Amino acid sequence: MTHFFIHNSFHSGDVILTKAVIQAARISFPRVKITLECVEKSAYLWQDLKLPISLYQGKEYQGTERTPNCPNDAIFINMWFGVFNDIFNLYGMTYQNNVHTFNRQMYQQNLNHKYLLTIPIYTPTIAFFGQLEKEIEVRENSILVENGEVFSNQNYFYLNEHLKQIAADFPTLNFYCSGQPKFAAANIFDCSGMNLKELSQVGDRCIAFLMKGSAVNAASQTEINRYKPRCIVGWDLPVQLWENLENPVVYAKNYAEVKAFISSLVASEQTAFVLALPQPATVVEGTKKPRGLFLNTEKANCSIYESGKMAYQCLLLSGKYDLHYLEISENAAEIPNNYEFYIFNYHHVTMSWLNTKRVSLLPGLKVTLVLETLTNNPFGFCPADDFDAYLALDPTMNVEDKRVYAFPRPLEVYTPVNPYRESSIPVIGTFGFATIGKGFELVVDAVNKEFEKAIVKINIPASTYSEDRHWTLHKKHYADYLSELCKKVAKKGVEVVITNEFMTKDQLIEWCSQNTLNCFLYNRNQAGISATTDQAISSGRPLAISTNETFRHIHHYIKPYPFQSLKDAIASSEPQVKQMQTDWHPQNFATKFEEVLEDFGMLPKTERKTVQIQVAESSKPTILIVSHKQKQCGIYQYGLNITEALQKSSRYSFAYAECSNYAELKNVVSQINPAAIIYNYYLATMPWLRQEVTRQYKIPQLGIMHEVTQDEADKATLEMFDYHLCPDPTLIENNPIVFKTKRLISPYINSQDIPDIVTVGSFGFGFSDKGFERLVMLVQEEFDRAKIVLHLPFNNVVEQQGQFAKATAENCRKLISKPGIQLAINHEFLSKQQLLHFLASNTLNAFFYDSHKDRGISSVLEHALAVQRPLAINKCGMYRHVFSANPSICIEDSSLKQIIDNGIAPLVPFYNEWSEANFILDYEQILDRVLGQERSDRSNLPQLSFTVGLPNVTSLNRILDDAARSQYEPVINQLFALVPEMMARKIPEANIQQAFILDTAHKFASQLVKPKILCVGSHEDSAAAALKQLGYHLEEIDPAINCDLNVYFHKPSTIKGSYDIIFSTSVVEHVQDDELFMTQIAELLAPGGTAILTCDYNDQYKVGDRIPVVDFRLYTQKDLRHRILPLLKNCRLPDVPQWDCPNPDFIYEGCRYTFATFVFQKNKL
Repeated sequence: MTHFFIHNSFHSGDVILTKAVIQAARISFPRVKITLECVEKSAYLWQDLKLPISLYQGKEYQGTERTPNCPNDAIFINMWFGVFNDIFNLYGMTYQNNVHTFNRQMYQQNLNHKYLLTIPIYTPTIAFFGQLEKEIEVRENSILVENGEVFSNQNYFYLNEHLKQIAADFPTLNFYCSGQPKFAAANIFDCSGMNLKELSQVGDRCIAFLMKGSAVNAASQTEINRYKPRCIVGWDLPVQLWENLENPVVYAKNYAEVKAFISSLVASEQTAFVLALPQPATVVEGTKKPRGLFLNTEKANCSIYESGKMAYQCLLLSGKYDLHYLEISENAAEIPNNYEFYIFNYHHVTMSWLNTKRVSLLPGLKVTLVLETLTNNPFGFCPADDFDAYLALDPTMNVEDKRVYAFPRPLEVYTPVNPYRESSIPVIGTFGFATIGKGFELVVDAVNKEFEKAIVKINIPASTYSEDRHWTLHKKHYADYLSELCKKVAKKGVEVVITNEFMTKDQLIEWCSQNTLNCFLYNRNQAGISATTDQAISSGRPLAISTNETFRHIHHYIKPYPFQSLKDAIASSEPQVKQMQTDWHPQNFATKFEEVLEDFGMLPKTERKTVQIQVAESSKPTILIVSHKQKQCGIYQYGLNITEALQKSSRYSFAYAECSNYAELKNVVSQINPAAIIYNYYLATMPWLRQEVTRQYKIPQLGIMHEVTQDEADKATLEMFDYHLCPDPTLIENNPIVFKTKRLISPYINSQDIPDIVTVGSFGFGFSDKGFERLVMLVQEEFDRAKIVLHLPFNNVVEQQGQFAKATAENCRKLISKPGIQLAINHEFLSKQQLLHFLASNTLNAFFYDSHKDRGISSVLEHALAVQRPLAINKCGMYRHVFSANPSICIEDSSLKQIIDNGIAPLVPFYNEWSEANFILDYEQILDRVLGQERSDRSNLPQLSFTVGLPNVTSLNRILDDAARSQYEPVINQLFALVPEMMARKIPEANIQQAFILDTAHKFASQLVKPKILCVGSHEDSAAAALKQLGYHLEEIDPAINCDLNVYFHKPSTIKGSYDIIFSTSVVEHVQDDELFMTQIAELLAPGGTAILTCDYNDQYKVGDRIPVVDFRLYTQKDLRHRILPLLKNCRLPDVPQWDCPNPDFIYEGCRYTFATFVFQKNKL
């Protein structure tokens, strides 16, 4: 096992600031053992990392040779900030310094192909994990002062000498001093007895910092302090060590400058610092920060309360307003009226006591979070006129109402304490309160289907609001019911571990971070966006979700189950999870609220670059489903049911028509112009449909074979239909024109209480072979007290007067012999929903058709399966599709009492297999084969319009200079439209590279049916993110996500010569062995495939010239033409290169260069 021995024997401040890079190393390289080395007095600052700590006997070691404590087989890494003087001069005491210092030592030890850290979008902050023994109280309007007496050439101005004057000049402020104060005053507080962990907590409660740049300054670099004003006093070095764009620092040389800094913080002054992130702080004259109050529900074991806390923490990240926090309840409902804006976390259950009409009595702006949103409707459970603005925590929200703002999810930024370690047995995690429709049992069943061995962890904490409400469903605690059910469903080899722990957000993220996959297969019918996935996303682990609308914000990133298997989710979803972490970073949440305050005139308007995204019209092929008009018929209902489901397809558009003759069909076909026709065909209901009718059309004709048997399917011909759809999962497809299809279980959530008396229900047309009489006799044999409920509607096709149903009802009544047995019969024709409600109200539903019946599959069972109640059948051939239930649900094998005791566990496999999503997927795959279309992974993603190829692009191998920036401006605008958050973080002049990559890759990809695309260096690559937004499926490699190119190239699963397009944006200059890098790309290309790269370029470059720290070289024409190109076997340039550039126009880190493109193609076979 690789062993990192990380050393820092300098001061405590240095030790603290390396915590972030240590965390990055343990997350990036989870299989690497890490030992830390520091001096004894600083060891406690690393203890929360829970890594072995070795005590160094010397001090301030500056070298890169191993120390005596370092084992011979370990990799020694010195993380002092000054190990490399050039890096120190460029980056000072920042996280970027740490990363570059780490990476350079990897290069020195020839380990850069395996271990390189990437610089993240947002600079990590330090964190002390775990709680202190007691919370430290800090007064409002306080400043943390680093006033220790350290005399060195670094500081020439000492705050301790000026404390008396500071306290007198600013009596409304409080000053908490890390060292013993030289003077006493009512607003000066001595914190000299505190250690750095405690001082860090004090800093978290302060509004600003007066620092001298030592350990206390380091300890205050926490997330909550990221954007607070900070002043470094008396620093006397040429390097401004703490400068970074996210936290601009004021450097004060004398007391006048210190006073000016403090004055800017006082609310009564005419000016205030407004942090316009990510730009440096600016002064807005004549304004002050708006002051607001966040009103959350009272503390509870409840996702509403927790979501409110998460939103509040995100909102604190802005420096443009002040925000206080208050929890309110019916018994503590007093709301102060001295704020300029109010943010309610209103919810119709947790704040049901609140009279929202009276909110208008408060001064200023009144807004509310909206958690339970419907699709593009925030007002399902929230009053539409009582607040000034509505902050919908639903990124998909798109309405014209200007009061409604679509907010990102309020994710936590959290680094797991224990890095994930791969297990030989996959661990699948899911969690949530014990409420209806969480699908825990479906997760267990999905694991059963894909893994021989696995562990399923399910955490079901107690809930403040749902415990009592759900007890009557099964006459037991619902969490206990779910636990028992999941354990019954698990097959041998799958271990289900149930816990009932209510965790903090950090604990929950930590819990998720240890799972191979976090999986949520909700099937609930409930408003709102799932909050459980927020913690799963924050953990960074692979994620699987169902098609349920509660995950609509995630469907844009990850294909839902079953369109993507659990194994596929494990293999491919991690980059999408990281993308969600980026898009929903807490700072984006705070920035969105700044936009709200700007719209209401409470903040000055900030210019925001916005480009309208145009959604292209759907071009899905239309499939026509034709049925008959007689409504009281099972075949008619089948046609309606499958159409209702299929119309949710993202791949095909399904139209429905009822026809009673050829003329009506002809009219419908001429109007719709379908790509194929599916006939819900049965001879008795569609006698007019004959061969001469279907053969009028040259498009594929598909007929549903309702009374299917194996023999009938094998003998099916092309006489009427091109293909036959047989809804029998047991069928063997011997005939090439026959497709077996899945059954369809309609979505339904059963919230009805289980009856107090055993109630057995059944339904169907009242023919003598349906076994209703047998049901009556069997119930009487097993029960002395029970209720039988039969629903026997009339069949309009064969018995308009209901003679068969009435006769069957009379026979059943005559069979009742026990006084404790009740019989209720009705003959009304129920709607689908009414029928499901009827079945849901029973203890057991039972169906006993005559055993000789075997033509077709009975549809009654799908309705009974939908309501999640126990099911009893006999061994009739029409029930053959559920004979596999285990334990058996057949009365020949089990009694009714046994079947009731077994519950729904035997039925759960059918819930997944015949779910609406699986049914849609099944039909899509069949139609793909029928229509000869390859299934594109883009089909489940929104298709955004994008012009294929800029006009007048005459060269693919060229210089990307100002002229190119002007030419590609439309593409750069498209990048801002497609991935605005990512583009906001980019260097504007460098965006030309991603624009070229996007335009060129899209140009080649659009010519292919299903291009296989690889992105090398995908982390934070806006071209890659934009291509995914356009619907392309990419394979992505990057050391920050999975591995580098060399590791990927040698994986057994990597298929050489298979990629149609490989692109890499400005990566090759960062690779030490660029010749190996380029030859591996060439080998991965398929014949006819295209590689698209950009690189840092200066044709005048000579070895030894100054280059950016992260580069190994700048490229020249000689490099590209004479060193790289000859290495690429069977490859050629598609055009004559235009690489002349006498005057490079890009400057970075004091280096002048430009960007060049390198596009080559592999020869076709």
